Amino acid sequence: MREPITLNYIKERLTVNIAIASKRISKDCWSLIPHSCEFDTHKAKYARAFPDGVIRFNPAFIGTKAFNKLEAVIRHELAHCIVGLEQNHNKHFRRINDFLMDGLEVPEEEILEVINKTGFKWRLIYYTKVQIFAGLGSFKRTKKYTQYDPESGRYMTINGEKVLNCKYVKFEDPLPDGAKLL
Repeated sequence: MREPITLNYIKERLTVNIAIASKRISKDCWSLIPHSCEFDTHKAKYARAFPDGVIRFNPAFIGTKAFNKLEAVIRHELAHCIVGLEQNHNKHFRRINDFLMDGLEVPEEEILEVINKTGFKWRLIYYTKVQIFAGLGSFKRTKKYTQYDPESGRYMTINGEKVLNCKYVKFEDPLPDGAKLL
């Protein structure tokens, strides 16, 4: 049985994934070569890559067995490093991210194991015509979502579906039936 995740394990997996990614995409093409990792103080994100070459991870991974989720997060941050941090989640980023994920599956229980350690107060529920999506969590409610109006000309989409409505619920409340975690 595997031991829970530690900072040393994260460092090891980052090194391994950099080596694998650089075999698939030459480091000459990378916008940024990450060189280390540490913990982040931003609790609402799994990890963030910074221009100084450091990838900062949410400490909520420590003590969990969310191994596949950690792999996915590392590869996601490496995709940011490859395309450039200023690219955000555009088409170029998504293409590289999908390439690096290479069929990696993340069980929902691993996602829940990490987010349940963050101390979120709220969860945002998104309603589309055919699906309900549950956000991972937030520490506060914002006007962008409390006053969301899809008829204003600006609207959100999830997996190509227009978000018709969204609402905050307490984080510990059960998810609506059929809701899919984002």
